[in-house]
Amino acid sequence: MPVHGGDIYRFINSGGIQLDFSVNTNPLGIPAPVLEALKKQAADFALYPDPYCRTLRAALALYEGISEKDILCGAGASDLIYRLCLSCRPRRVLICAPTFSDYGLASQIAGAEVVSYRLSEQNNFRLTHTFLEKMSQDRTNKIDMVFLCNPNNPTGVLIDPVLLAEIVQECEKLAILLVVDECFLPFTKAASLVLSKMPKNLAVLKAFTKTFALAGLRFGYLISSNQGLLTMAARAGSCWNVSVPAQIAALGALGCRQHVQEANALIETERSFLSRGLRALGCTVFDSEVNFLLFKRDPAVALADALAEKGILIRSCENFHGLDRRYYRIGVKKHEANATLLAAIHEAVNPLKEVT
Repeated sequence: MPVHGGDIYRFINSGGIQLDFSVNTNPLGIPAPVLEALKKQAADFALYPDPYCRTLRAALALYEGISEKDILCGAGASDLIYRLCLSCRPRRVLICAPTFSDYGLASQIAGAEVVSYRLSEQNNFRLTHTFLEKMSQDRTNKIDMVFLCNPNNPTGVLIDPVLLAEIVQECEKLAILLVVDECFLPFTKAASLVLSKMPKNLAVLKAFTKTFALAGLRFGYLISSNQGLLTMAARAGSCWNVSVPAQIAALGALGCRQHVQEANALIETERSFLSRGLRALGCTVFDSEVNFLLFKRDPAVALADALAEKGILIRSCENFHGLDRRYYRIGVKKHEANATLLAAIHEAVNPLKEVT
């Protein structure tokens, strides 16, 4: 089973995938100005990329209201997650379950012990204050790194801002490096942790993979006021990790805030449409605040396989720690595509047998 969604390539020999709901990118696709910029500057693709992303970092600094020295660019958030773990070499890393798998994978590759904090389905997978206790309960074998995804993937749940502020303070007090992944935050109304003055132990991950549908170009960035941390992470991989087209696309995307606002209006309407439709089909749908939904079909059925045969890909959550074969994640798309998905699920669920 693929570690991530978007693996449409394994279906090429069996007719291909027409609708990919396994990814959770902007349903409006790449902004037109970004595509135009890529066409106009295609000749620059022959050049080596700027290893320091100078022009892009200067623009990002204005976009975020921070100093450009506090930004490290990478080939998507995943690239930066691995760089952080490989450069910091944490001993014990605290991670929620379920959450994005690369936090645990990168930690293990770096030789760390991964400590899981189980999110409760009965509480809609919301983070609670017991997380603070988990961070500090073992002082002799302490946690030295924490990953949080806000909003969380695959649950779509935001962390309560009061609790998040307490976690930031507690991590600073305990000298724990706190990495907060905000890749999906622009699809919500929540405030970012990025400020002109940030604690030295806080690092915030962002990416244009989801917001501007640049999954194939791979661009993300890490924000921290800890210059030593950014320097170590920069040295933990190739200096040409952000390609010329990725830098061009990211620069173009910075002028497309309206594109995300328009997508959010669509997402709010269509997420409700999908939630109602899935519940009508007997699925348990968990409340989400972003552009994707986690749902459960109980008893377990081979739903992902049945839909793949119809040319529709959804994300099985079987390989998320804390979930199993009953759980699926779908991205929110435009109405016609969403209606097609619901119709396909309606056709698929009745004849499906229980998974033994």
